[in-house]
Amino acid sequence: MRTLRRTLNGPVGGLETDICLTSDGDLVLLHDPLLTLGTTLNGWAHERTTAELRAGRLLDGDGPSDEPPMFLSELARDGSAGAPSSLEVKAHADPELARRTAAAHLRPLGPGADRVEVISFHGAACAEAAAAATTRVLSSGRTTHRRRSPPGPCATASVGSQSSTSC
Repeated sequence: MRTLRRTLNGPVGGLETDICLTSDGDLVLLHDPLLTLGTTLNGWAHERTTAELRAGRLLDGDGPSDEPPMFLSELARDGSAGAPSSLEVKAHADPELARRTAAAHLRPLGPGADRVEVISFHGAACAEAAAAATTRVLSSGRTTHRRRSPPGPCATASVGSQSSTSC
């Protein structure tokens, strides 16, 4: 959080982070949903509540840090609203979890987010993000899949196994 706050005090063109759904529907910012790889906790992010995750600590090069995992709602509150955001859905090998994670992504960002890009290895997550945004989906990229939604500035693309939706 200290690094983020320092960064947000300067000129920021956009933010990129990974998101994992918690068991109680919150979104935690973790690169890996397997908690032992980046925190003092065990198990998977989607099996833990927000309170349980807040009780854990992030690991750094020297072991446990003094910081708990950060949540998307905190990122929005700390001044990222309005900055373009790229959110990568982390759901291991679970397409349904990826879809639910993408469905939850708009709540904490609120109406101040100018542009949100959802990236996932699961096409269902990007389709859900596009549907939740209630905007038209335009396609771009080498290999694309088109979806239709109500009019608005939104794009979705799939290249290989990676899909992306920008709104």
